[in-house]
Amino acid sequence: MRTEHPVNNDKKAIPLEDNVQGPDSVIAKWHWRPGMKPRFALTIGVLFSVVGLLFVVIGLVSLIAGIQDSHSSPIQVPGVVTGYTTNLFDSLPHVIIRIEKENSTTTIAPAVNHLTAQFLHIGDTVIVDYSQRLHFPFALESRGQRYLLPGTSSAGNPFGSIALLVLGLVIFPYPAFLALFGDGVTCKHRVEIE
Repeated sequence: MRTEHPVNNDKKAIPLEDNVQGPDSVIAKWHWRPGMKPRFALTIGVLFSVVGLLFVVIGLVSLIAGIQDSHSSPIQVPGVVTGYTTNLFDSLPHVIIRIEKENSTTTIAPAVNHLTAQFLHIGDTVIVDYSQRLHFPFALESRGQRYLLPGTSSAGNPFGSIALLVLGLVIFPYPAFLALFGDGVTCKHRVEIE
């Protein structure tokens, strides 16, 4: 790229007129590299590592528990359909079910597809299938029919577990990579005055 005016590539500092130092003196300045100070960087780095390790552990535990749940029989809990509602986020009908287990009554509202909502009526007795280890509902049984809940399976969410593992494996070593392969914490600049 040509320019009409030559560009001055002189990198020497020009002294100010009120400067009292001699022409051959060297000024050594220490300054932090752009970013945060080391104690805050260490705190943030430790937090990143802890969060990354937590993601890895949760992803691994949920993946193993999901694999074990896919090979075991579900926990079956009886309940009664008490109503319907819709959710703004998924636009699916949600069946409100009153469950009685271990001398306590709980109400759940799992999402069902539109066909399942037509077959289940208020007052119907249903059996909710829960996974053994992760304890989430994945199917409803009523009058000899089994209705799988959308977006769930007896294996849990293996893709979500793998995503947590990968994210944790990326976040966990990130502060160590910055410390090893980064610019370093400080740098020393020398400015020569002529």
